[in-house]
Amino acid sequence: MKIDKSELVKKISVLEKVIPSKSSIPCMEGILVRDGRMCANDLQNAISIATPEAEDECFILPKKAIAMAKSLPDGLVQITPQADHSIVIRSGAVKTKMISFDPDKFPENHVLEDADETMLDIDDLCDMLSSVAYATAATDSRPVQTGVLLDGDGQHLNVVACDGFRSAWAKTKYEEPLNMIIPKSTVKLILSVREGEKISIQKKGEKAVFTIGNYQIFSRLLTGSFLPYKQIFPNRQYSIGVERETLLDAMRRIMICSDDTKKGRVVMDGSGMRLKIVSSLSSTEYVEEIEVKDEFKSDMKVMFNATYFIDALKSYGCNVVDCYFGEKSTDPTVLDDGQLKTLILPVRMVSKT
Repeated sequence: MKIDKSELVKKISVLEKVIPSKSSIPCMEGILVRDGRMCANDLQNAISIATPEAEDECFILPKKAIAMAKSLPDGLVQITPQADHSIVIRSGAVKTKMISFDPDKFPENHVLEDADETMLDIDDLCDMLSSVAYATAATDSRPVQTGVLLDGDGQHLNVVACDGFRSAWAKTKYEEPLNMIIPKSTVKLILSVREGEKISIQKKGEKAVFTIGNYQIFSRLLTGSFLPYKQIFPNRQYSIGVERETLLDAMRRIMICSDDTKKGRVVMDGSGMRLKIVSSLSSTEYVEEIEVKDEFKSDMKVMFNATYFIDALKSYGCNVVDCYFGEKSTDPTVLDDGQLKTLILPVRMVSKT
């Protein structure tokens, strides 16, 4: 294989995202080069990149060869496999021979036979994935909550994430059936190789392959019952418009004042055309009043984790976000801009005695 060093390093930087640091199959700690593609695999996800320079080639780049490739001088790199599964790397005045592995032992699973296939606009899908991914669960006590749901209901493609304390729901017009739960690691890979106009999604059972330009991403899908997202979002008629950046800046200042005992907790106190933001801590006390776009029908007081509000507000691109507050301090709040909805559960307020 003869390839420019910059192109080789570019491909390696993508493939490294799924190379396991330690594997029971030693060859998986490297990169497979076979028949015009370069591949990496950690058994949960795999990436395959079209590499015309590797046509009719078959070998594995081990860890040391990957590190060596990055250190080589700029220019053409030639990698030649040997009969004993070692490889020889030449670049300018550099020549090195390294022990490698039998490529036939490398697991490949980026092809699905007789799979259902659908095509989506890559920008639409990536925009929705990036706007909800923050709401996935960080722990796997409920594995399905660590992923993102793609649910085509015949009218819309709904993209949903929920960690038990908040939920984010984006949607776009889409008439085809589709249902899968994508691991967050796969979501990150899709966003990292975003290119072109379309993404092809092949699904068969608990596996899926996403084709984006020269990239193919294999994923083992999550299984289980996802949250009934359409039922948990309350149907409220009256909203309070709030300038997104103003509220976001206030929440960030709250986080600066936070201490270890009540990290990020903020009380929102709404009345008339004002929304008061309050954080009373042992070390600091913070109060800010924000003018809102609509009048509160009744006084409102509720406590939230400021971090959740920051994550949600950052996912919107609008100037004014509609906030649907509940009537009680235990009611969740919903943020909505017409395309993206976010539900945030409150923190229980304890009365001082």
